[in-house]
Amino acid sequence: MRQKDLLELETRRDHIRAKRDRFNEERQTEFRAGFDQISRTLKHIYRTITDGGDAELEFCSSNDPFVDGVELR
Repeated sequence: MRQKDLLELETRRDHIRAKRDRFNEERQTEFRAGFDQISRTLKHIYRTITDGGDAELEFCSSNDPFVDGVELR
């Protein structure tokens, strides 16, 4: 493989990685916004139907909710 071809492939690879990173960041941001809204709504509805009870939606781990999930307490 020629040096020029290798450099072109490395540039493409770096471009794809940058896109992937931006996508993952946006996915986390959008998920968090939706999660927060759902959590607030859940808390409000649960208090209403249980006359003061408490429910929370939270991340199982602070690392990655797409891997670790969420839980209802």
